[in-house]
Amino acid sequence: MKRPSRRQRVKSKHALLDDSRLSLEQRLQIAQAVRYQGSPFHKKFPADYGLPEPKPRPDKTLCDAEEKFSLSDAQTLLVAGVMRGMVSTQFRNGWPQNIWAVHNDIVFESQLQNQGLGEYHGYPMILDVAFADVIRKEWEKRAP
Repeated sequence: MKRPSRRQRVKSKHALLDDSRLSLEQRLQIAQAVRYQGSPFHKKFPADYGLPEPKPRPDKTLCDAEEKFSLSDAQTLLVAGVMRGMVSTQFRNGWPQNIWAVHNDIVFESQLQNQGLGEYHGYPMILDVAFADVIRKEWEKRAP
């Protein structure tokens, strides 16, 4: 029997780090270094990200399915998520495993893909509605 994909597992609301646990200095340090790299598995238009031809898989959501999302827009959202402290409790090599951000009421989850360089890829969170609601509420609560 095939194991369900990680994307189908429901995240606990405890996966989000309490915003008091990440200082402004730590946020600035991470925000200055993180990079949005992207993944052809989550792109309808991968060339906009310097990626090869699209490789969408049926079990992956496309971050640019509804509207075109530039690399600079994705980078801006990634940094905004860090600055609001919207990061996971789990860190790898000093980088949060996940960073969340909200754009036009859509919750985006970025996942660490290169823990040596702090590179992330992201996608809309449409499979885990309950956790996406937690992220939306926290996003508003943590607004600067």
